[in-house]
Amino acid sequence: MNFFLPKSLFGWILVLPLFIGTAFSQTDPFKSVESYDLPRLLPRSPEHSLDSLQVQPGFRVELAASEPQVVDPVAMAFDELGNLYVVEMRGYSERRDDRLGRIRLLRDEDQDGFYESSVIFADGLAWPTGIACWDGGVFVIETPNLLYFKDTDQDGKSDLRKLIATGFGSTATRLNMQGLPNNLRWTLDNEFHGAGGTNGGMIQVTSDPQAEPLRLNRQDFRLDPFHGSLILSEGGGQHGLAFDDFGDKYVCSNSHHIQYCLDYRIIREQSARGTPPRHLLDIAMDGASAEVFRTSPDEPWRIIRTHWRAAGLEEGPVEGGGRPSGYFTAATGIDIYRGNAFGEGFKGSAFIADAGSNLVHHKMIDRSGIIPKAHRPIPDEESEFLRSSDNWFRPVQCLNGPDGNLYVLDMYREVIEHPWSLPPEIKKYLDLNSGNDRGRIYRIVPEKRQRQTLDYPGNLEKESWVALLRHANAWHRETAARLIFHSRDESLIPALRDLVKESEMSVGRIHGLYALRGLNGLKPDDLIAPLRDSDPRVRSHAVRLCYAFLDQMETHPALMKAFLEIQSDEDPKVRYRYSIVLRGLFDIMKNEPLKKEAIRKLVESSDWYSDDPYLRFAALYPLTSAPGVSMQALKIVLAEIERGRMPETFWQGVKELGRALLSADSETSESNIRQVVQQFGNSPDAVRFLVEISGNSRGKSPMPWLSTDEWVPLRNHSMGVLEDSEQALALQLYAFRYLSLVREPVSIVAAQGILTSDIDSIFIDDIVSVLFRSWESSKVLRLLLSNSEASSIIRERLFPRMVSRSSQARILLSWIEGEKFERSWISDDLIRSMTLHPDSEIRSESREILGIDPDQDSSPEALLAKYSPAIGSHGDPDVGRTIHETRCATCHRLRGAGFQVGPDLESVVAGGRETILLNIINPDREVNPIYMGHTVTDASDETFTGIVTAINAEVFTLRQASALDQVFHFDEIKSLEKHTQSFMPQGLLQGLSIEEVSGLLDYITGSGPSSAKN
Repeated sequence: MNFFLPKSLFGWILVLPLFIGTAFSQTDPFKSVESYDLPRLLPRSPEHSLDSLQVQPGFRVELAASEPQVVDPVAMAFDELGNLYVVEMRGYSERRDDRLGRIRLLRDEDQDGFYESSVIFADGLAWPTGIACWDGGVFVIETPNLLYFKDTDQDGKSDLRKLIATGFGSTATRLNMQGLPNNLRWTLDNEFHGAGGTNGGMIQVTSDPQAEPLRLNRQDFRLDPFHGSLILSEGGGQHGLAFDDFGDKYVCSNSHHIQYCLDYRIIREQSARGTPPRHLLDIAMDGASAEVFRTSPDEPWRIIRTHWRAAGLEEGPVEGGGRPSGYFTAATGIDIYRGNAFGEGFKGSAFIADAGSNLVHHKMIDRSGIIPKAHRPIPDEESEFLRSSDNWFRPVQCLNGPDGNLYVLDMYREVIEHPWSLPPEIKKYLDLNSGNDRGRIYRIVPEKRQRQTLDYPGNLEKESWVALLRHANAWHRETAARLIFHSRDESLIPALRDLVKESEMSVGRIHGLYALRGLNGLKPDDLIAPLRDSDPRVRSHAVRLCYAFLDQMETHPALMKAFLEIQSDEDPKVRYRYSIVLRGLFDIMKNEPLKKEAIRKLVESSDWYSDDPYLRFAALYPLTSAPGVSMQALKIVLAEIERGRMPETFWQGVKELGRALLSADSETSESNIRQVVQQFGNSPDAVRFLVEISGNSRGKSPMPWLSTDEWVPLRNHSMGVLEDSEQALALQLYAFRYLSLVREPVSIVAAQGILTSDIDSIFIDDIVSVLFRSWESSKVLRLLLSNSEASSIIRERLFPRMVSRSSQARILLSWIEGEKFERSWISDDLIRSMTLHPDSEIRSESREILGIDPDQDSSPEALLAKYSPAIGSHGDPDVGRTIHETRCATCHRLRGAGFQVGPDLESVVAGGRETILLNIINPDREVNPIYMGHTVTDASDETFTGIVTAINAEVFTLRQASALDQVFHFDEIKSLEKHTQSFMPQGLLQGLSIEEVSGLLDYITGSGPSSAKN
């Protein structure tokens, strides 16, 4: 029978409930599909494919290569002679074991722009994905291996095959062919950088078989081509990696079509206890799943699958409001344009290939802040840089070429979808191998540009390579840099030093510095002028290169002076990098007056209270390098606070500095704490300081170190603050927390005094948190529930905290069962949390005690059937705002409101009401690994659940609801459990009416009155 497709989305919504009762049924007639429902799409010849391409005005598309010269291209690299090595992934998507992958070597013999000469350079590869040229051969990624091939007898075919490393994907239960390691790129640091993909692995390099394997987990890697060694680095993209002229990295992952990746290598090398903010960020101003404007028709199978998913008949994401296409779903390759053919307006912009939508997207990048922002060149333009009406057009990679133009690899496939995401009813009618004998490589050129004869670096003398480092085309610069590094020719050092001094191009001066370092020719004096360069990008790299000379700084006063001047640099990126490097200098600096002056300038910097979390982190980072530095910084800060010159925001810095003092050995810590307390005297600031630094120390409280002479005055002062009703509530809170931390019994009475006042709700969480750390839960519960004036707001904060921990949830249940308080105190949200508790015993007891029908169907199918009318109706967005604030805002930001734990809700608006509703009902249906929950149990048996936001060799950062970050040192972790479900709980809609859910969808999508949007 023919599959019934309603003519409008509204029609589909009307029939949606009909499907729910038989969801996922293999006999459901509505999932029946026949071959004539899925007509095959015919391929076009290379010449006709050109006719189907539409490129931005002012450009034209040329065919550089096509079958049979090349098939299934997924990666390519030009060598120094202009020859083109191409990776052919013919085994995609389910024929890995057949080892059909190859490396092609293409040559343009007559220099007409078309590569007519083609030989198989290497074959017998299983899913090869990345390639880079080195020493007359190529590195190739072929999971699980990183290989090196070379033609030693000059016949055009490899006769040398060497294993460099192995283990990519070794920890995956099955390999995701769209998450393999990929994109080997040469970088400023004279090394290759590769995207690690999503399959993980334990990587063993063959050059050092005794070395510990590297655990690859959503990371990238760096390859030293001389020694074959690998180092892990920040990453997290799926398939796609590119660098701009100044070494900044960009990646992409399907819907996340452009992400910026910060480089934390220096922080990792320092093994510092400071935890930097998240390194991988979506930077598209129009959201991760931004709209795209394809000209190709939606594939019949895609239409059917989308409707099945929207109806709940098939698992998988329902994106774009139930639309089969029109948004990013398959960003498979990203490149930053760095050529000299398109004009200055295009330099530094991004081109992203979307293989699923048959197009190449263009983004301009604003690099004015530490984190760049990407936007369409013309925001309202409903077009793309390159798109095709041919569904077989599958762009998977873009690359800058020797001629300054942009090359696009077209895998040219009938179907490129991941086979795991294809329903078996559809998949049996598709030929996933259709097209593995075809492929094209296109070149995008300005319409009026004439072909030029090129002088390739491989044909030039070594002395000419230095001049190429200031070439307008990045391909020439990078190829020359690679050749210089490989040559190890120290005779080039004088010319490189002259280049650094004289090049009119900033990027040339930067390349000169790194080329000098690659030849071991960079000296401290070479960095003085670059540190004072007129271009902040040169200054930033000079600061970074200073890291290798920290131990020589004090014997080179001119370099030290130039380096420390950077503290007042006008550019935030320069100051950010300076602070990271400064930490290393503080670790070894012996000139105490100079160090103290540097500390003072850093403390007085406005970066401490910047809105930018990266600047705030950097300003504090060097000051926590050692107790001595932290102590000096604290003394300066406290003196400024005493004079009333520091804003309240400086207390965050005080807290971090105080905690740095606790990281020393016990004797040193005791001395440090005493010094600070003595400097404060018997003041509220002394109490606050001790409270702040103890708040997250987990068993390292400084209180036992205080003598009676030190403790009693502070105790008396705190009691006086609590007893004085005229004291500011904030001071009373800190006094209360201090008494709680030293377990002073009178603080129970003190708590009652605070709770009977007209307390602001923002302090309740702190009070409840302190009480639960200080006394048995039953005593705390009795105290808080006996207080009639504050009990309502306390219950709102107290009960969810209790439910989150099994031991406290049982105490709460016993009170409920014993009728110690009124049933009306238990909110619908609390009931939902208890009846859906991860502990099966608590879940069962809760349903029995609270009288919840255990047979009530709360399955995703039942909830979808119940709430599906909310998709096509509208409610009150102000009601939706309230629901967001009470149920969603602790983990999701929306238009500036809420906390950033899970994804920002503005990034999912493009998915439409159906997708939003489905994800709320069943958050586990397709979970991004970065949002899977983790549970940490520390040495004191306290448990914490959240998502991992940062990890390095020593520390592990867990973000809990309300964006509360808990930082654990690995030696403090008793157990660590990774969940397979989303951190987002199920049952968020429990107790809500259809009208309330409609209002929530209105508020999230911004479809209500303007009052609700703002």
